[in-house]
Amino acid sequence: MAINAGINTKINMVVMKGINDHEIIDFIHMADKYGVEVRFIEAMPFNQFDGNKSLFLPASDILALIQNNFSDVSRIIADDNSSSIKYLIEGKTKIGIIPAYSRSLCGSCNRIRLTPKGELLTCLYAEKGIELLPLVRNNAITDEQLQEIIIKAVWKKKENGFVEENDRTESVFQSMTTIGG
Repeated sequence: MAINAGINTKINMVVMKGINDHEIIDFIHMADKYGVEVRFIEAMPFNQFDGNKSLFLPASDILALIQNNFSDVSRIIADDNSSSIKYLIEGKTKIGIIPAYSRSLCGSCNRIRLTPKGELLTCLYAEKGIELLPLVRNNAITDEQLQEIIIKAVWKKKENGFVEENDRTESVFQSMTTIGG
């Protein structure tokens, strides 16, 4: 329905080695058929013992698999706000690869995230964010003060996810389900 309504449609696929990586080519064919963009996202095994380290397939392997199945795979320039590395397949089908775990795009990331619990995170690898929910619920601050808190948080954002991760005191990360991603 979104496609028929003329809505720019993207489909995200978290690629998991041995689970769905064999479907990557099918997703590209579907993207071609329906004129949508498919973005392949690296699985993010945050914690050493969370059971999904074996599912991680790096962006480089995802790209190699695609290049082995299509003769014309060319990188295209994505806009500055893109979270993916963009490619054109056979000159017509646009795909993206999001190096979420290998974090090769961290240096240009302009994302912030508000968790379902009202915590503002400037990085998925941050140990702690800013608890906005109590401030907003209790009318403890004005809209202008809230805006200033968010701006200051963005200005303090670390260079990349590796720096953020190195500054952690705990080795256990929040699940993507609690972060909202």
